[in-house]
Amino acid sequence: MMLESLQAEVTAFVLSNHLYWGLWGVNQAAQEGTSEFDYLIYASNRFQQYYVTKKSQQQQQQQPPQT
Repeated sequence: MMLESLQAEVTAFVLSNHLYWGLWGVNQAAQEGTSEFDYLIYASNRFQQYYVTKKSQQQQQQQPPQT
């Protein structure tokens, strides 16, 4: 049970991490522009990874637990 609780916490932080850095990329693009580094592509990739991870986690939750 403790391992499952830890896994649930890590899962939540993975999603929030992708959102945080995606929003950071958008903010950086607004503040610094994209001439030296394309922050908007970086942000887009982080948001895409958020949705990929979220979908994967939802599919895992729908599967019956293995014994």
